[in-house]
Amino acid sequence: MTNFNAYKLTTVQDRQVKEEIIRIVKEQAPITVRGVYYQCVLSEKLPFLSKDSGGSKRNYVLVQARLKHLRKVGVIPSDAVVDPGYSARARNRWSSPEQFAQDASLLYNRDVWSDYKIRPLVLLEKEGQIPVYEQHAAKYGVDVWACKGYSSVSNLQALAEHIKLLKQHVDVLVCADWDPSGCDWPRAAEKGLKDLLSGSDCQVRFRRILVTQKDMALLQHTFGVNSAKPNDPRTANWLNDYSCSLDDENVVEMDALAPNKARKRLQSIYERMRLAEDPRWDLSKDSELLAQQRAKIKEALAALQKEQFPSTLGAGEK
Repeated sequence: MTNFNAYKLTTVQDRQVKEEIIRIVKEQAPITVRGVYYQCVLSEKLPFLSKDSGGSKRNYVLVQARLKHLRKVGVIPSDAVVDPGYSARARNRWSSPEQFAQDASLLYNRDVWSDYKIRPLVLLEKEGQIPVYEQHAAKYGVDVWACKGYSSVSNLQALAEHIKLLKQHVDVLVCADWDPSGCDWPRAAEKGLKDLLSGSDCQVRFRRILVTQKDMALLQHTFGVNSAKPNDPRTANWLNDYSCSLDDENVVEMDALAPNKARKRLQSIYERMRLAEDPRWDLSKDSELLAQQRAKIKEALAALQKEQFPSTLGAGEK
């Protein structure tokens, strides 16, 4: 494969990169910028684009710049690409009780797992991955948490308290990079969480769902992999466990996986768990019942609003 760093893009190549970015985002949204970069690198339509190496970020910046332009001119919706560095949170506000009554029913979500013996919970390594999976998981009533690597005591304690409130066993679906740290922090998180849940009726089971060793093997001969970091204190044991060397490219980041394929893998787990306890379960029935319940809430609030707030017009509106 030709090394892209060796030359500039031609007009045709530049157009091909933009077209492929548009296709990738349309098919995979929500997706991170790094996710778009990986999918471009892995695309057979861009044989001239290779994975950055040797500390270079030139190809990543190239994709990032074209993606930024396409979002700026409105070709790609701004919310289709999520920013892991975005941490601000706007507060919900309403200008009147009437407006709140119109919106309040949308805040309601029925707990579809409440009668099940066990429920799933997606545990991500990186907080920046939450927007990639949360909206899809919400459709199935599944919670999404991020450990941020080796989780702080406060973060694990918050998760433990959340699980205690559920009063159910939890199947923790681990999604992490395939690298020395990504393969080790779930062990530490599982131990810490079980210690915090000791004495409660809740039990947790950790299952690695993404990225797996099989995923690594499938991507091993593509440009979606990297080498392990030699300065990571876990690298030596990790290489020994998987019979690898520092010269091997055997590290796969979560962003290298196509989001749609990753979400479908999780979806199949949600659906199997629901069908295992309720063979008649149908997602469409969940949606219909939720719509009916929201409609009733809206009607009740509208009636209450008329009774309690017969008029909220200000002096200037009379």
